[in-house]
Amino acid sequence: YTWQVAEDRSDTFARGNDLPGRPRHELSARAGLRSPWGRPFYTFDYVGPNYFDAASATAAASGRNRDLYRVPGRYLHGIGFTRAAGRRAEVTVQVDNIFNVLTVDVVRYPLPGRLVSAKLRVSLP
Repeated sequence: YTWQVAEDRSDTFARGNDLPGRPRHELSARAGLRSPWGRPFYTFDYVGPNYFDAASATAAASGRNRDLYRVPGRYLHGIGFTRAAGRRAEVTVQVDNIFNVLTVDVVRYPLPGRLVSAKLRVSLP
């Protein structure tokens, strides 16, 4: 968990406002189980609301509706499973954003929806 108040201290119109792209709250968590057949896990990521740019932060600070000028907070859930594949390898299958939440990043670029990935990890001697 990270809590920060990133304040603009420049000598511009934005002085005293939150820095764009710097949410006050962020949280990443992972829980998992170990068993003889593998390791299932769950992930959770939260990124709090943050402003698009310095002008947005200034407009929101003037008493206008903040939600018009900032990226909304996002809650993303994931699941996965890891299993040994021999003595020196393991395979992981993971589904990120399992609820297919459509959201944007700080520059309004759309983030991917549900993402399924597979990974192979090999330990060298």
